[in-house]
Amino acid sequence: MSERKVRILIVENDPRFLKMLRRLLSLRFNNLDIYSAQSPEEALDITNKDYFHLVIIDKRLEMDTDNSDVSGIDLIPNLSKINPSLKFIMLTNWPTYQDVRSIFPERTKYNEEILLDYLSKEDDSEDEWCNKIKLAIDTRLNINFGLEINMLGFKWNEMDKLLVHTTLHGKRIKGSDKEIISNLSVELKDLFSRIYCKESKITVTPVGTKGHSGTCVVKVHRVGLLTEIFKFGEREKIEIEYDNYINYVDGVIPNRTRTDLTKFARLKNLGAIAYSFIGANLDKIQDFSTFFYENGSRNIKLFLKNFFTDNCKIWYDVAQYEIPIDLKELYCQYLNLSLPNLLERIKTRLKQYSNQTSIYLREIGANIQNPILAFTNTYLDPLNVKLCVTHGDLNPGNIMVEDKRGWLIDFYRTGKAHALRDFIKLETSVMLTM
Repeated sequence: MSERKVRILIVENDPRFLKMLRRLLSLRFNNLDIYSAQSPEEALDITNKDYFHLVIIDKRLEMDTDNSDVSGIDLIPNLSKINPSLKFIMLTNWPTYQDVRSIFPERTKYNEEILLDYLSKEDDSEDEWCNKIKLAIDTRLNINFGLEINMLGFKWNEMDKLLVHTTLHGKRIKGSDKEIISNLSVELKDLFSRIYCKESKITVTPVGTKGHSGTCVVKVHRVGLLTEIFKFGEREKIEIEYDNYINYVDGVIPNRTRTDLTKFARLKNLGAIAYSFIGANLDKIQDFSTFFYENGSRNIKLFLKNFFTDNCKIWYDVAQYEIPIDLKELYCQYLNLSLPNLLERIKTRLKQYSNQTSIYLREIGANIQNPILAFTNTYLDPLNVKLCVTHGDLNPGNIMVEDKRGWLIDFYRTGKAHALRDFIKLETSVMLTM
């Protein structure tokens, strides 16, 4: 893979200085794609349309002779809203780096640097400018532009196709969305290059599950290091998942089966999280749907008992007040059926049990109430259920299995809800997809 270029935006209102700086960087560097803007409006417009790694921005973008002009400083938060991964180098005549630093927070809430350095127009030489820019790119961007990314085990070799069926602004990306895929592929390569900036080569392989909520999940194999789960998707969704992990998982789930969030990155449109599983061999891990098909009811029952005990029990044990739950309504919601349609399907499937009050399930050695009766009387309305933290999207693709132990992924919907939420979600997902 040829080394990608650093995409730089220079924001400077003085056309002569801008031309000089562009020419200087073009002569001194061969790994830069250089763009420019001469006003805050133009900078916002080009940042909306394109994708950059680094912005070199003048402190004064309106009145060069006015010491109170901080229009360049005021522009930085607005550019960061468009692309929170942007890093900045300030063009200024302020005396020291500490003076420039004093007007910025050290880092974002996600521990990301904002301002990397400053270039003094009056005191620094051209060599000093270039040395500072090179140092920032080499040591502060934390991007491996030469990372070798190999695809293995897919029906295709192009990494871009990982983007198909993910979402952008809530809409599924199709294979025919060539322009969208082309633009997002730059970010996707950047995500791998940021999260694995210390590696020279990685190999990406399928997990066996499709990402939910419009995301994609793959394995990343590193030379001499543990394999990790890499999940990417829309930036806002990844941010929510990261926050939920910090609030509900980190330091809460026991070490034996805890999912560790090892790395996090967010760009203009996409974000990514890397997970590792304590005690698991990720080269052998599979999702629950694969485990389900390969094992009998006894092994499945034992696995689920251990899984809920090891992973979810600590959430469910810290239950709060009770709330009334209409189970009929919940099943209709998760199965995407009206109550009459759901009842008709149950009657058709369990026709031979229509006159029985209970059904014996040989696989678990127990009687259950006949669902036909449960859904035709008021037995299920209402049911008081404790409120507690739940995973929120407990489908087979979000349960990873290795050596009959389970780990959770995808905490996008994790939060407080009724205690039956996870069980109903898993049950209906199995019914619909397996």
